[in-house]
Amino acid sequence: MLAGTVDVAVRGGLHPYIVYALLEVMQVVHRGATLVSPAGTFRRSPAPTCRCIRWCTSFYLSGTPWIYASLPPMIASFVDRYLVVALGIFVLAELYRFSRYLAELGVAAFAWRRRDKET
Repeated sequence: MLAGTVDVAVRGGLHPYIVYALLEVMQVVHRGATLVSPAGTFRRSPAPTCRCIRWCTSFYLSGTPWIYASLPPMIASFVDRYLVVALGIFVLAELYRFSRYLAELGVAAFAWRRRDKET
């Protein structure tokens, strides 16, 4: 056998930063072409026997995310995990603040219209 197909298996709870680091290393190692395979063929599997985790799929489509490429691992993990929650809280706070201004505007418009009718 000249070359066999190898599947890389990782446990489900592996940290995303480690998954992206492994994928980047595999990409560098398998960048060049060999006698029996074209460049970068580690990505393709003709018949995957296992399901691919979501980080691998996103890496294949767009590379390492900006968060994991530019931030330290612990901060990147925290931002990735809680960004949606933080954005949701921010949006709710802004909607609450906007509703207060809208209520004040409604009260002022009602008072102005009432004053206009009295004169």
